[in-house]
Amino acid sequence: MPSKRSDGQKLVSFPVDERLLAKIDAARGTQSRSAWIRGAATRYLESLGVEVSEELGNAPDRVGVGGRPTHKKKAAKKAAKVYDFTAKKTDLVAEEVSYSLPYLGSVAAGEAVDIVAEDEDEVRVWRRFPKGHFVVRVTGESMLPELEDGDLLVVDSRDCFTPAHGRLCVVSEGRGSVVKRWDRKRGVFESLNREFADLEPSEETVFQGYFVEKVEN
Repeated sequence: MPSKRSDGQKLVSFPVDERLLAKIDAARGTQSRSAWIRGAATRYLESLGVEVSEELGNAPDRVGVGGRPTHKKKAAKKAAKVYDFTAKKTDLVAEEVSYSLPYLGSVAAGEAVDIVAEDEDEVRVWRRFPKGHFVVRVTGESMLPELEDGDLLVVDSRDCFTPAHGRLCVVSEGRGSVVKRWDRKRGVFESLNREFADLEPSEETVFQGYFVEKVEN
């Protein structure tokens, strides 16, 4: 049903879908789609008894100051902005953005050993990590197939209170440090490779951090 605006004019909904647009394109010939729709809408309103003024039936005025079409003026401004932006971009030189983390050395995936410091102080990584992260290198095969000998691991040491069940983590004990998976149900740090023994925690066991991800070479 037609509704009225505050100024007394009637508002009539005019549903449009893709099938209707296809029919319009087939019927309008050389006439523009907007003109065809405007004419059809005018005739539809008139059939409902709505008086359509000649001004409303005409195409909207797009002529601005000096007789220039306003839509072309806006398009020119937009093009100018794109041009300026492109020009600025061409003056820039692309630079590699990289980050680094402290490198603490090797950690065992087998029998516990001390984290062995090596020549490198830092390892390059390709995204930013919060403070409290560091890198260690895996030595051994107790965590195959997930962790291989020689893998570089990012470790998060910020939450070093109680390890969460199922998480890979680095722990130290009297004999050194290892990377294992904490099994809370069994109460052990387990090896993924069942050819290696699990580590039972003791008073000397210290949780050092969670495995986050591997450092891609």
